[in-house]
Amino acid sequence: MPAMKSAVVGQTPALRSARALLQEARSAPNVPAAAAEVFRRLAPTPEVAGHVAQLVLESVSPSTPSHFRHMRPNRWFRQDPPTPLANYLRSPDLFARQIQDLSTTDVQHALDGVITALPRWDKGLPQSLADVMTQVDALAREMLSQLARGISFRGVSHDDTLWDEVRRTASEWVTPLLQAAGPDRVTTVTPTGGLPTVYAVFGSDPAKETVWLYSHHDDQPADPKEWRSNPWVAHASKGRLFGRGASDDKAGFIAALTAIMAYRNAGIPLPVNVVAVVEGEEEIGSIHIGEVLPQIDAQPPDLLLAVDGWNLQSGRQTATIATRGLVQCEMAVRTVAMATHAGGNSMAPGASTESAWIVAQLMDVNRRLYLPGFTDREIAIPEVFKASAAAVTDVTYLRRAAGMPEGMSFVVNSEGHPLLTTWCDWAIHLLAHQGQDLANVAGIIVPEARSVVQVRIPPGVDAAAVEQALYARIQSLLWKGATVGFSKNGSIPAWLGDTDAPAFGAIQSAVMQATGEPLLVSGCGGSIGFLQPFVDFFPGKPVYVWGIEDPETNAHGPNENQGINALSGTARTLAAILWAMGHHAEKS
Repeated sequence: MPAMKSAVVGQTPALRSARALLQEARSAPNVPAAAAEVFRRLAPTPEVAGHVAQLVLESVSPSTPSHFRHMRPNRWFRQDPPTPLANYLRSPDLFARQIQDLSTTDVQHALDGVITALPRWDKGLPQSLADVMTQVDALAREMLSQLARGISFRGVSHDDTLWDEVRRTASEWVTPLLQAAGPDRVTTVTPTGGLPTVYAVFGSDPAKETVWLYSHHDDQPADPKEWRSNPWVAHASKGRLFGRGASDDKAGFIAALTAIMAYRNAGIPLPVNVVAVVEGEEEIGSIHIGEVLPQIDAQPPDLLLAVDGWNLQSGRQTATIATRGLVQCEMAVRTVAMATHAGGNSMAPGASTESAWIVAQLMDVNRRLYLPGFTDREIAIPEVFKASAAAVTDVTYLRRAAGMPEGMSFVVNSEGHPLLTTWCDWAIHLLAHQGQDLANVAGIIVPEARSVVQVRIPPGVDAAAVEQALYARIQSLLWKGATVGFSKNGSIPAWLGDTDAPAFGAIQSAVMQATGEPLLVSGCGGSIGFLQPFVDFFPGKPVYVWGIEDPETNAHGPNENQGINALSGTARTLAAILWAMGHHAEKS
């Protein structure tokens, strides 16, 4: 619908004003009523109002009331003249009243779609980039279909009985899609005893900068009994695509691929060399990535984006620039030589009881880790983290994701914000404990018990030093005569990206161009196995984790899903980053 696009392009200030109004409506106490009022206010600018109306009609669920649903256009706006626009212009007040008949969830979803989509008409984009963005939008349906197909591959790397399926994912899904994008070459690297990583090289001009786009094709396990739909069959509902791997991280691969293909479809050469790397072992800690990296025959990166992260808010792009470190150990506590009657010999210390005592002494009264010499030091929280956390005032999604009962408090630090605690503070978790078999429990003194203890470490703290201190602390807490052994030990260092690198400035500029919003910056509460090998193999090169998930995604959990608008939004942003890196190189 070129006439519509042309009319709206000239209304950039009005579009931005509309976007602000819609964001306010999104968080209003009565969302449908607030949205209806916004549409009434937009009526004097019909080009903007009509475009917003179309986006709403495109975003609402098929389950909406029939009097509203009949106005919905074909999904990709191919009607000419656009019937919903005509209906809106005839009676904007009627449209607003119909909005009020929708559920809060439907309206919130529709507003998310509008807020995400509005910046695509920003006239400030360079013409070549605008043409690329148009191709990103044109590819949306095809790429969504490819993501749905990808979900059908049960590539669970945790289960070696499914390793053939992981290999099939690489050979039958990843490789053909990369080949279709027109690379110089596509290569598969399979480490000894491991699973395949596929990489594609798009250009090797030494005069250009090189961007690596990392993603992974392996999946977490999925128990169908915990899902509302088959986890291995894509299911779309209310603007989200459900299925295992829908977001983590098959969507990351599809977003990167879409950004690359958009340049080809627009007939515009990629402004940088691109290396797309799609790993097959991320969900088991990228255990062979150090063996894989030397086998990738490509220009080293001037920027590496791992498109396997999260966005703090739907429709807002987030770069993760830090992860906490990790120490995890299995401790085996042994007290007595054999099991005896707990009533007849109740003075003897039991191993399960001793283990519980040890773990309790590793925490303070607020359930936070207590490790002298470490947790009593002041934690430095980057200002960029504070600014991003301040933008996320609603963290109810964290409660919802965990199913926290009403009134249960978060375990937070002195800052009081759950996200700052997750990104920058200590944490301890007892992940597992085994003394007796619960099904055959007996009244005995347990001679041996095993526990898995995990400690999360703030950025900037030496994980190896924490590991030794933790073992020493546990040893010091043992009852006299008891013994403890440690197995399956290990530490992963914390990571902090370089926000002073010129590439980070290019990223910030690209996000503003692609979304009309500033980049949000976050940390990661967990550790990411591939990061340290990348940092070690490419010293001094900027590495960041790029958002594809959002607060509703529930990656790793039941009913994992990907926001469809967020998928396109990430692809658009990646396309803008490739342009910005090329532009930055020209300036340099």
